[in-house]
Amino acid sequence: MPWGVHGICLVSGRGLRRRGGPYKTEPATDLTCWRLHVEEGRHQWQYVASGEGCDQQQTGLEAHSVGLDTSKFFPDLPKAYTAQRASLNG
Repeated sequence: MPWGVHGICLVSGRGLRRRGGPYKTEPATDLTCWRLHVEEGRHQWQYVASGEGCDQQQTGLEAHSVGLDTSKFFPDLPKAYTAQRASLNG
């Protein structure tokens, strides 16, 4: 049975936690302790407990993937109304 990041079954729909939308729920774990490891193209999420290196800061991709605020990783850019501004923002 396929399981999600938080150990919740994704197929049956039972116990499915939805964090977004009008009915936001509290996360089941500390989202700042999730780390993404990539080895030979294989992506694997690992939960790092408090004393095992959780104090190491997440990357912008990790924070974005688990739904945390990414403003400290990426600067606020002006809204792009032209193709040139969009390319400069990129």
